[in-house]
Amino acid sequence: MEELAHPAGWTEALGWFSLSVAFACALVILADLFLLGRRQHMWIMNLVYPVPALYWGPVGLWLYFVHGRRTLRRAVENAACLTPTSCRTRTSSPRDGGRQRLAGTVTAVRLLARLAGGGA
Repeated sequence: MEELAHPAGWTEALGWFSLSVAFACALVILADLFLLGRRQHMWIMNLVYPVPALYWGPVGLWLYFVHGRRTLRRAVENAACLTPTSCRTRTSSPRDGGRQRLAGTVTAVRLLARLAGGGA
């Protein structure tokens, strides 16, 4: 029976280092969400940000701090009170919500078209 080839020592060390950094990044996000009480507005996002950090590592952590912190429950609630009239009503008419969804959809379609190389 032949022996299996073992990887070079530096590749194994690099792999363990990469895993350690990825787990540390996910733990930082989890600590920020649950220990510091910075939970997301939508509950599913509490899972969405830590899981990619397990394989993206520092990139996932950076994305959380750049984009995830904007959607915190407190930030969303405070953003609803930027003007005195919006604090009183706190709800928008169905028409406004429809316009906002349409604008978001159009923006997303344009972005995807640009990324796919479709031009403007």
